[in-house]
Amino acid sequence: MSIYDMSQWMLLFFLYSFAGWIWECLYVSVLKRKWVNRGFLNGPALPIYGFGAVIILGITLPFRDNLILVFFAGMAGATALEFVTGFLMEKIFGMRYWDYTGDFGNVKGYICVKASLCWGVFSILLVKVIHRPLDSLLLRLPEWLVHTIVGLCLLAFVYDVVISVRQAIDLKQFLEAQLAHNEKLMQLQEKLHELKKMELDDVIEDAKEEIARAKEAFEEKWEVRKGRALHILKRNPSAGSKRLHIHVEELRRFLER
Repeated sequence: MSIYDMSQWMLLFFLYSFAGWIWECLYVSVLKRKWVNRGFLNGPALPIYGFGAVIILGITLPFRDNLILVFFAGMAGATALEFVTGFLMEKIFGMRYWDYTGDFGNVKGYICVKASLCWGVFSILLVKVIHRPLDSLLLRLPEWLVHTIVGLCLLAFVYDVVISVRQAIDLKQFLEAQLAHNEKLMQLQEKLHELKKMELDDVIEDAKEEIARAKEAFEEKWEVRKGRALHILKRNPSAGSKRLHIHVEELRRFLER
């Protein structure tokens, strides 16, 4: 393998992002027994695989013939990437798009021993098997063609990221709105219960109308955001939110009707 220029590294990122998407879609689709378009993005790309492959190839270049070093260096680099990515996505979007909680040796659910070992095995396969023919092909491609492919892929990737981030923010806002809505309904129901004890019929009717208005207002917000919210949940069947777990499950049940 050779040292690449920036355009070649970017092309490898897009290629392995696409390859990772194919792998994840096939794997999850077999488990679910139906087609699942996996990933945070709408398009056929899983950037964590692209970044993972580039990191593994980059850090193992000095000792690519030493399988033990390739295994541990690749495992460490990819595991660190997975932890940072999972942590940041949950902080930004309020959702976990994968969760290893319950798996042996997991750290806050972002990484676990099994996943890290898989990254180590993948590192060896990538360096010794998968990437060798790609290395030869990439070095034979004319520079103008590499730049053209990368330019087109970059435009599509940036557009997809913008759309997908907006969808993820919509999902977060909807879940937070649902939490606030449920808390408000609970307060109104408690108020109604107290009013019934006092037999204040006029006030009771006002409370019932307030509950109805709260439900109607929330349903309007739901109609606006439900398409994007359900779309991203459908692509990520393992996604969840610790703080809003019950609401995520309610959305899942709606999807499965």
